[in-house]
Amino acid sequence: MSMLKLALGIVAGIVTGMIVISAVEMIGHAIWPPPPGTTSGDMDSVRAAIAAAPTAALATIVAAWTMGAFAGALVANLIARRALAGWIIVALVIASIVVNATMIPGPVWMPISGILLAIVAGWLASRVRPKPI
Repeated sequence: MSMLKLALGIVAGIVTGMIVISAVEMIGHAIWPPPPGTTSGDMDSVRAAIAAAPTAALATIVAAWTMGAFAGALVANLIARRALAGWIIVALVIASIVVNATMIPGPVWMPISGILLAIVAGWLASRVRPKPI
């Protein structure tokens, strides 16, 4: 049963993290819309949009990664009852940050701060202990 809880926690953590990251990024896009003609399938237009984006818009992306790592790790930990589940979510978020930074080069501070904040978010999520009912 423990492995099943671990697997369920990881799946739920992935889904939660993706939802949170997407929601925060959508809020950022609403506040700082990408330039006209930017499409997610056209990497050149995405790279140009990142290069032209204000620092606050880029910080929103880092905030999305951080909040997604925290929420995903928290859900995974609570379901699995093991901090390992949350650290797996954090590792997946970090891997996606690295892939993102490789595909869409931006300021160096983005992946560095994203990775460091994801680790902090994972640590914070591991500190949450549910009270018995």
